[in-house]
Amino acid sequence: MDQRGVGYSEPNLDCPELTDLFFSSFDLAPYAKLMVDKSHDAMVNCHDRLIKAGSNLAGYTSQASAADFEDLRQALGYPQWNIYGIGYGARLAQILMQSNPQTVRSVIMDSPVPAGTSIFSGEAVYAGQTLDWLFQSCAADDKCHEAFPDLKKVFYDDIAQLNQSPVEVKVHDLQNDKDYTVTVDGMRLIEQTLGVLSQDAPNTLPLLPCMIYQVNSGKFDDQLANTLSTIAYNEPTSIGLQMVIYCREDALTPTQLSQSNSGAEPALVAYFNKVDALNADACRVWTPIHAAAERAAIGSISSSIPTLIEQGNLSYNTPSAWGKQIAKGMVIAYYVEFSGAGAPVSFSQNWSTCSSTINATFLDKPTVHPDTTCASAKVTP
Repeated sequence: MDQRGVGYSEPNLDCPELTDLFFSSFDLAPYAKLMVDKSHDAMVNCHDRLIKAGSNLAGYTSQASAADFEDLRQALGYPQWNIYGIGYGARLAQILMQSNPQTVRSVIMDSPVPAGTSIFSGEAVYAGQTLDWLFQSCAADDKCHEAFPDLKKVFYDDIAQLNQSPVEVKVHDLQNDKDYTVTVDGMRLIEQTLGVLSQDAPNTLPLLPCMIYQVNSGKFDDQLANTLSTIAYNEPTSIGLQMVIYCREDALTPTQLSQSNSGAEPALVAYFNKVDALNADACRVWTPIHAAAERAAIGSISSSIPTLIEQGNLSYNTPSAWGKQIAKGMVIAYYVEFSGAGAPVSFSQNWSTCSSTINATFLDKPTVHPDTTCASAKVTP
């Protein structure tokens, strides 16, 4: 079933205006004024097109989407079902646990987004924790440490260097077999590094220390180009629905954002300030509703429904702290963290088999703690 606003649902709230901009603007620094202005115009054009076509954006909420899934359960004639939610899908699962507890046998949440919590809260802090895993993993490995000492310092030096003097990199994108010229500044370096970590991509994650050092020495056509070779995988999808939901339920004030990022690395705070400014501009286009009331209406979830939470430690936008937060509200909850995994864990090339095994055991007997031994293996780049 496609959530309302997504895929084959009608109307679809996708924004081809933004997808076209995404693929035509790699030569621009991602948060330069020209790119910000182009993004604003694309947002306005998408929003206005959807409104003109008759889309009622007020009808797109997490509660409404969760109710749609309850309608599906009734249509299928299932007295109970097991719910498997990934990322934002886990937020819908939590709402269903609250609104229709008698129909839910068990819940699996993979890299969950908590109900009643903004996805933008603490993003610079969590990004720093994700990057620190990379730096600490390299420092703990004799060969990596010898080849790439002081990796953390070098990385943040790279950011300052690229912000001062952005470079152009020729990239062959593996997704659509096309060549692009990509402008790389410090913001793009942060964005792409976090993206590689979040995906725990086995072909690119081990390249990060080498890439960081090559950038520092002024070499941009080798590992940096390889790391950027999956850039199209970040293509925005259903951006209209994302904007409606995120602006309605997740938007924070500048003061709230600043407080949540207290103590984070200054370079990461600067990056997310630019991201948040772009999001704030988008929210002025998409919805006038302040998100605090929506978050309060959803609230945090407490339930006695057996719940399995699987969490990687490399996804800054679905951090481990959120999985632990959800687990505290559950009477029967099993929290499993996979070191060196991104999001979702079930898609990780290193961890998908272990995740599937734990899931199957849990679904067989949801009230019995599953064997999670396979998740204790150590994985480093």
